[in-house]
Amino acid sequence: GGTLVDLPYRRGVYPRPSWSPDGRRLAFSEHLDDGRWADLFVADADGRTPPSPVFQSPEHEWEVAWSPDGATLALWTVRGDRYGLYTARPDGSGLTLRHEGSGVLGFRWSPDGTRLLFRAPSGVGDESVLI
Repeated sequence: GGTLVDLPYRRGVYPRPSWSPDGRRLAFSEHLDDGRWADLFVADADGRTPPSPVFQSPEHEWEVAWSPDGATLALWTVRGDRYGLYTARPDGSGLTLRHEGSGVLGFRWSPDGTRLLFRAPSGVGDESVLI
């Protein structure tokens, strides 16, 4: 048995949360019950402090993954009209587009943290695995 942690302070769905490599924090996006997307959050895994938003914007983030060293988050997000796979530090700084396109899913860091593996559409009915 472990400890049940109620992460958010609002009601919603939290798709694909990601543990930090040291197991002390979680990163997760939030989809509110009313259909709105909220921000990406980082929270202490013990649940003692409220989650901190990584970004406070009208955009939405969907999937997130910690780098092996815990210094970087990979995330699928929309910024203006640019959909894609981005990276940023856990405090939200250094947001960088890594692959532009909708439908980027299942991304994972290489063990050394230098590359990202992900699936993305490559044409009608086709899908590519990219590194």
